[in-house]
Amino acid sequence: MFVASLKGKRVLVVGLGLQGGGIGVARYFAQHGCIVTVTDIKKHNELSQSVDALSKFPSITFHLDGHREADFLNADLIIKGPSVRWDNALIQIAVKAGIQIAMETALFVKYAPCKTIGITGTRGKSTTTHTIYQVLKKLYTKGQVYMSGNVPGACALELLDIVTVKDVAVLELSSWQLSGFHHEHVSPHIAVFTNIYPDHLNYYPTMVEYEYDKNAIFQYQSNEQVFIDGRKIQSSSHHDHNAQCAKAACIALLGSSYSSSIDELLRMVPGLPMRQQVVGQIGDITIINDSTSTTPIALETALKTFTDKPIILIMGGNAKNLPYRGLISTIQSSTHIRKIYCMPGSFSNEVIDHIHGVLIADFELLVRTAVQTARELNEPSYLLFSPGATSFAQFKNEFDRGTRFNTVISDIIK
Repeated sequence: MFVASLKGKRVLVVGLGLQGGGIGVARYFAQHGCIVTVTDIKKHNELSQSVDALSKFPSITFHLDGHREADFLNADLIIKGPSVRWDNALIQIAVKAGIQIAMETALFVKYAPCKTIGITGTRGKSTTTHTIYQVLKKLYTKGQVYMSGNVPGACALELLDIVTVKDVAVLELSSWQLSGFHHEHVSPHIAVFTNIYPDHLNYYPTMVEYEYDKNAIFQYQSNEQVFIDGRKIQSSSHHDHNAQCAKAACIALLGSSYSSSIDELLRMVPGLPMRQQVVGQIGDITIINDSTSTTPIALETALKTFTDKPIILIMGGNAKNLPYRGLISTIQSSTHIRKIYCMPGSFSNEVIDHIHGVLIADFELLVRTAVQTARELNEPSYLLFSPGATSFAQFKNEFDRGTRFNTVISDIIK
């Protein structure tokens, strides 16, 4: 067992976060007899919910509001969070000191006895992961099916305590998580690469580095393992493309005799929250929550999806140094967009003059104004909330942003 050799050892968890992954990592090592230190640059009050979730473990010490060099040099093992860069000065000090540094999901794939299906891509990885999981839950009968990776509240390491050789783990994998796969020289048994577009260029110097990390999903596969390259799959829509990728992965595990059963289930799998999700109807206005749209290409995709009715668009937030000329062109040539409202942020500042957007700082006022504008059209329309940018100018993350949008819409409907 992987953790058996670490009993009594000092484990440093770098990055507690708010989505639950850091909680699971710290809990896993604490439950297996390790002396755990958790460090994060965020302050205690920002992480109080995560800290409280670990309060029953006396072997966990919290060093928040910044990192301490001594923590990095005194550890036997460092578990690096996805958003912590490998070239971080303290990580590099630990590397030079010969201290083992690893990432949670890569360790799971390395040591798990079960088969793993990994999914990555700039767009569609969450939906494709969810779809594969839902289909296999119905059709795979040899063992249990689990979902983890880049999923809020999930910790892949904790699955090591329960998975068996007969089980299957379906893993959504971000480029940051996949960087750890390079260090462990591992890839999933079945790898799905949905697509690639410019993204995270506020983290990666160029697309070359971004794509290099993505490629870890298949780079270390053996000859008998399966790589599904969604970049070569032609489809009529974003939704259809995700479904085809999911079907190919399910067939790779189950066999082609399951093809018709997979097709039937694919028609029944519900969409994920905040991904082009219809969340309500106000008169003739259909409300779409696409808060997980954090890149210009994601917003472009949404605009090309909803083309049968006029659109009142809410967009904007902070930039990620991504190209947006294609989005500007799509907006300028659109015959469906009637009005654009922008949330504050650096991305909004860059594009607002090109798209004749209206900036409204107060979020509730912005949403209510957009609804009123849609009402004044006096015809069936979409209110499309698809930011095309990160949420950090106003919100904790894109899920906090989407939840706030839903709350305002619910209040309006009431």
